[in-house]
Amino acid sequence: MASAPRADARAAAAVAVSQVCNQGMSLAAALPDLRKAIADQDRAFAQACVFGTLRFHGALTGALQRFLRKPLRQREHLVENLLLIGLFQIYFLRTPAHVAVNETVRACETLGKTWAKNLVNGVLRNATRNKLADDLSHSAKNHPPWFVSQIQNDHPDRWRSILSANLRPGPMTVRVNRGLGNREAYQETLHKQGIGATRCRFAEDGLRLQAPIGVEKLPGFTAGSCYVQDEAAQLACELLEVMPGNRVLDCCAAPGGKTTHILERHKSDDVTLIALDRSSARLAELEANLQRLKHQCDHHTANAAADLDWWDTQGFDRILLDAPCSASGIVRRYPDILHNRQPRDVVELQAQQRQILSNVWQLLNGGGRLLYATCSVFNAENDDTIAAFLGTHADADIAPISALWGEPTRFGRQILPGAGEMDGFYYAALVKHGA
Repeated sequence: MASAPRADARAAAAVAVSQVCNQGMSLAAALPDLRKAIADQDRAFAQACVFGTLRFHGALTGALQRFLRKPLRQREHLVENLLLIGLFQIYFLRTPAHVAVNETVRACETLGKTWAKNLVNGVLRNATRNKLADDLSHSAKNHPPWFVSQIQNDHPDRWRSILSANLRPGPMTVRVNRGLGNREAYQETLHKQGIGATRCRFAEDGLRLQAPIGVEKLPGFTAGSCYVQDEAAQLACELLEVMPGNRVLDCCAAPGGKTTHILERHKSDDVTLIALDRSSARLAELEANLQRLKHQCDHHTANAAADLDWWDTQGFDRILLDAPCSASGIVRRYPDILHNRQPRDVVELQAQQRQILSNVWQLLNGGGRLLYATCSVFNAENDDTIAAFLGTHADADIAPISALWGEPTRFGRQILPGAGEMDGFYYAALVKHGA
């Protein structure tokens, strides 16, 4: 029988939550240190504690305040987050009470907070004896007020379901590399290894796993057989409508999910693709994915909002703009978004989106197609951005998107979080006047 996760797993989880909530770090940056700090067999538990505590942070904080006689000092955020992780174990993971209490108390020593052992012991024992009547999974409690207001304003009939979906982890979905195989054969390979998967309804290369697993357990992952990518993101390649001989620009490409999908779908179509990203570190991720998936394309570190130094003056027939955004549609996968985003970020991102659109539009050939995409559910970053662009570019028209997925908007199509088991995504297609 496997042993219960140890105290150091809880200590490492408390550090990761503090890095996100108190230091403004992203989960992507915090998780590598978490994984290094603990034994392999404890990683799944520690990550569940981190993700769950961040998802239900608002309600757990409210519960903690009831059990504390006086607030903790601000500098003791490690202890506070350790207590939240303890409460998460008791109320959500259903960890046996004595294990949750004893191992979380022991984690105080690992964190160098031995003074807090009695406090942690008292709070958690009190929590095990007092089941709160309130619903800790109440969606509005676990989102910042500004986020709730924005969703209510943009989606007055659907805001409750959006917030509720944000609290449920999204499924693990993979895209089969059709350059190396096909979906049916890979599904059978998964089945033979005891990994259940169903075919995505809308993405032709997608398989949705019945339960998430480590990528190292995916057959052929290292050799490039598949790429982990939500079904909503896989729709971009089809919507771009790349034709044989097209010259294509992916102008915010890293880490390369959509870039590699285009190359897989059009490997024999004599398509030329150039990928850009402003971050050299993220471009390195794209390079790694190109290599793993057995693809090649020109790629440059460049700011698509302003930089044209990389451009060889040849126009493009297709442009994919997966714009920088608030990521408000993928909170269920990255609950740190609720802690690190602020209203001012949306305003700044909208300005950036408009600037990139205007800059790359001049590179599009007459008759060409630009696909604008975000993983946001905020109108400010979606229809409002497209409306502002159309108001200043008379040579642009909307190409209607007819699909069975998502919901029509004024200019594009919106997928709401959880709809069809997909992430929240927005797409709008623009065509340029001329031959």
